[in-house]
Amino acid sequence: LRVGNMEDTGDLLGAFQIKNGKTVYCAPEKLPLKGEVERAVIFLDEINRGKPYVLQALYEMLQYNRIHTHELAPATAYIAAINEGNEEVYYQVNRLDPALEDRFMKVELVPTIAEIAEWGASNNWPDQVLSFILLTDENYIKITDKSEDIPSPRTYDTKLVPYLNSLGSNDFSSLISDSNFKICIKATIGEI
Repeated sequence: LRVGNMEDTGDLLGAFQIKNGKTVYCAPEKLPLKGEVERAVIFLDEINRGKPYVLQALYEMLQYNRIHTHELAPATAYIAAINEGNEEVYYQVNRLDPALEDRFMKVELVPTIAEIAEWGASNNWPDQVLSFILLTDENYIKITDKSEDIPSPRTYDTKLVPYLNSLGSNDFSSLISDSNFKICIKATIGEI
């Protein structure tokens, strides 16, 4: 569930309809309901971008495994992801209420260069980009939020790789000499 994109609690409760003169909520299609499945994982993406009233609705789900009248699968696990802002790096996010934050175990994931390259390979990054990343050091790809002036894997994925793919060739060897590649990176994703 992309919590940061939810406009109101209706995105969690579902649309309502009137049955026998009473308002009832129809469960959203993505909710793993009791009786339909036994186990489920609900991934709450960008939870700290959620609107306060949407976050309030999550308490019942996290604490009691239900949302309003919708009982969720008995063995439901909840995972939330955030881009955490701090004094060094600014994201337009909300600080989570301590009571909400308390419902999660906090784990910071910092990928290795090899893991970034593996992820890039699974997302069809050109071989030359993967080789460049693997053969260089952390000065060419950001692996934590603390290195603000270095491109992140997301930047490579959304800017550099589409640019290279737009060239219409799988052979970038003429472009990807060490100095030319650095110029290409600077032109498409910023200073390195």
